[in-house]
Amino acid sequence: MKKFQPSGLIVAVGMRELKDNFTGIDIVGVSKLGKLVERIIGRIGKNRIEYAAEQMRILTMVVEVRSSTGIKFSVTPGLLKNLVYFKAGYYQSEDMVDDGIAKAIVPNQKNREISDKFFNSIPGDKANRYFVHVRRGDYVNWPSRESPAVLPLDWYRTQMNRIRSKNPNAKFIVVSDDKPYVDEVFSNEKDVVIACGDMMSDFAVMTNCSGGGVLSASSLSWWGSYFIRRDSPDAFFVAPRYWAGSRDRKWFPECISTSWINYEDVF
Repeated sequence: MKKFQPSGLIVAVGMRELKDNFTGIDIVGVSKLGKLVERIIGRIGKNRIEYAAEQMRILTMVVEVRSSTGIKFSVTPGLLKNLVYFKAGYYQSEDMVDDGIAKAIVPNQKNREISDKFFNSIPGDKANRYFVHVRRGDYVNWPSRESPAVLPLDWYRTQMNRIRSKNPNAKFIVVSDDKPYVDEVFSNEKDVVIACGDMMSDFAVMTNCSGGGVLSASSLSWWGSYFIRRDSPDAFFVAPRYWAGSRDRKWFPECISTSWINYEDVF
């Protein structure tokens, strides 16, 4: 958003976790102004605001547009040019990130301290750490029950073995929204440690895995990888080919691939 309108004031509604868990994010989300706007939007309704932007063109509207050449912002000017509505999107694209602005964004002190404490108990070089993000939860039925984005255990193991062949000193840090599952399937592996925090502290842990990571088709994986890569450009990342569309062998969302991520078939 700042890449599109650097001098603008961003009011984030329903995104307080960002402001609460990161530093360097220049948004209004927890102040009186943010709460006031949230109440106003709550009364008007998201659909009406979107209608005002998309159909009536009262507000300027920015949407995520996907094509074979990449993902870009498309801007539809409205009567109120300085009041911009960003339509919900996936926002998992290197084309949309301003590296200069994003460089200032880091997990907050609380989550950094949790991450530091976690790694203080784990011997080994930071460059040998690789995260493994096992996303389950809603992915068991999303984007559809017939073709869910949840990945089979064998795919994770194959990618971990691939990393082991490249780096025998690799240490894998497993983060997941299904702790009982990863405890059951990974707890007996000597080079695997399971992170036990909440989503935001686990994200901070991921960003300290300088070797790279094994991704699920999720925003948490993508942004965790982005944070690592900006400090460790040679880090290795691997994700499911076709992203969340691996079972249908069709990219979902469309054109979601990223140049610095390696993609491997799941099925």
